[in-house]
Amino acid sequence: MISHANHQLCQNNHAEYFASVFFGILDVSTGVLTWINAGHPAPALARGSAEFRFLTEPHGTLLGYIENARYTVGETALPPGSTLLVYTDGVTEAEDPDGGMFGAARLIELLARSKNRDPLAIVDATVNAVDEFARGHPQSDDLTLLALRYMGAS
Repeated sequence: MISHANHQLCQNNHAEYFASVFFGILDVSTGVLTWINAGHPAPALARGSAEFRFLTEPHGTLLGYIENARYTVGETALPPGSTLLVYTDGVTEAEDPDGGMFGAARLIELLARSKNRDPLAIVDATVNAVDEFARGHPQSDDLTLLALRYMGAS
């Protein structure tokens, strides 16, 4: 499906439109997360009660950039209590009035303080932290976040 979408975007793409995609499927009966990352920021995952880490591999090319790009499927088992945060680059690339960026390190620090919160609280805390960081500076990109907590098969 991702390869097909990439092929479609590459056809007659004179305007050079590109898209990043994180496509994941969580099997709620087993806790297995299967995904393809096509140029999207690496999601943050806390397995069980462990610290958040970025899912950096596999990481593929943006959709619409290389017609015959190959995409590798990643897979990992999530123990109960695991939390996943998928977000757009508008989070990490948010700017303050001095031109500084929010950045991945700041996001991981925030998540370290948020790891026992529910998904909605993580999303709210992240949006609030980005707003505070930006101090009213207009943003050039969207802020889109999805958080989920895997509670186990039962």
